[in-house]
Amino acid sequence: MRQERLRRWQRPPNGARDLVCIGDSITYDRAMLRTGVRLNWVEQLATRLEDLNGPRPGDGFRGMWRDEWKRTGGWTQIATSDAFDVAPFRQAYLSAGADADRLVWTKPAALTVTAFELYWVQTPGNGDWQFRIDNGDWQNVGPPAPGATAELQRLVVDRPVQVGFEIRAYDGGRPCATAVVGVAPYRAARSVPDAGPDAATGTVVHNLGHANQMLAAFCRESQGDPLAVLDIIRPQLITVLFTNDVRLHDARRFGRDLSRVVERVGPYADVLLIAPFEQRAPRGVDDAETTSGSDVVSSTKAVFLASDVGTRIGGDNIPSGTVVASVQSIDRATMTTAATGSGVGELTIEGRREVEIQAEYRDTTKRLAATLGCAFLDLYDAWSGRVGPGWDAAYAAGLMVDGLHPTQLGHDDIAARVKESLGLA
Repeated sequence: MRQERLRRWQRPPNGARDLVCIGDSITYDRAMLRTGVRLNWVEQLATRLEDLNGPRPGDGFRGMWRDEWKRTGGWTQIATSDAFDVAPFRQAYLSAGADADRLVWTKPAALTVTAFELYWVQTPGNGDWQFRIDNGDWQNVGPPAPGATAELQRLVVDRPVQVGFEIRAYDGGRPCATAVVGVAPYRAARSVPDAGPDAATGTVVHNLGHANQMLAAFCRESQGDPLAVLDIIRPQLITVLFTNDVRLHDARRFGRDLSRVVERVGPYADVLLIAPFEQRAPRGVDDAETTSGSDVVSSTKAVFLASDVGTRIGGDNIPSGTVVASVQSIDRATMTTAATGSGVGELTIEGRREVEIQAEYRDTTKRLAATLGCAFLDLYDAWSGRVGPGWDAAYAAGLMVDGLHPTQLGHDDIAARVKESLGLA
């Protein structure tokens, strides 16, 4: 059902819009292809918007955590103690101030780039650093602006990119410092924001998903402004979907972080809060077979999956501190230590995603959506209504590829429900 709390988003379709999707590996993970996911829910949403509103003007912000970026020389990740900690998930890097410090962004083959925005932050000692496109001539960005230290900057470059661009900490005569945050490629020069009445229509979808991260990292305590990029993009809509924060067992902090995001973007954006499906909880079985001196454990009930690697296990004949080293099949796993005896007995597979804790986080999200006036989508309720409650039902229905991540079918389902929530179905 189309939600009534999306008034900023529900504007005439002939205007250019920006949408920001914030999350963890459910939103973006370069490893998705290895698990059979070829079109995640954010990409499906972007495609649907393109079908409805015309070609997308650009492909959105691309943070330094993507493998499109390569660093050489001396670069240091900016710390929370720095006033210029302004990048999403603290993914910004400060050069050591040597001309050997280089950053290269390689354009993904599927992208057409006619213009781009380079996000960077002016730090103490920042100089008139240089960049070049497709191994062309070096160009200076211009001398540092007075009084702008620690602020997130956006440099608009109205030139096409065929292969990529390179940045160096050098002003043409001597080394200088710089700190880079990300890039936003555009498909047409006119599509760069503030281009005037000739600007293209369509929707730019900025995927701020970062695998293995948490909302707590996005909203971290810092001497800088971790949410600065949102104020620069100024989207009409933001979606928030995190699953990893349950590892902290601190739903109150999660609620504070959600509130911080919603209140920050309140002047210009609607927010869709998404409560995740249930992930796999700790479990125990009673048919684990071990052989003395062997590092293999077998069980027809355990259903070992790739997400079990690195998980602590215990039980009969299994030494304390043992973890799953690898998974051979759903009924065989390799342990980091050999069994101390032979036989069939109990096996516990630990984890930090207890069902009760996950439910508490979902309840926090739902309550805040009502209190703060956000749209809300509960994937747990949705999947429970479709296939039955819990991870086991979702896995049996083919919605989960492992204990943590959805399959292509799962992403298809999420995409369909988000599109329905946004009035795009």
